[in-house]
Amino acid sequence: MNIPPRTPPRFLPTLSQVVDPSSLGLPVSTVAIDPEQLVQIVLQQVDAALMDRVRKQMEETLLLKWQSVAASLRDEFEPMVRALVSETLAAQSDQEKSK
Repeated sequence: MNIPPRTPPRFLPTLSQVVDPSSLGLPVSTVAIDPEQLVQIVLQQVDAALMDRVRKQMEETLLLKWQSVAASLRDEFEPMVRALVSETLAAQSDQEKSK
């Protein structure tokens, strides 16, 4: 496969020009950034993101555990409920017969 050579555009932008921030009308900070302050700011943002992820993970984990416990308790209570219902119905039937 033969590819013909491409002709470059007439104007190619370059990144050789230095832009003075004050020429853009933006405020220029004269105070140097304290590395410790920058670390603390980043850590605060990381903490917030981590807490959000931990909260979501805990919600999922607790929901799964709750569903598991609920199913287990239901299985445990079902025979007792069946027995109580049977006893109650039998007692009502005996009361109706004795009337």
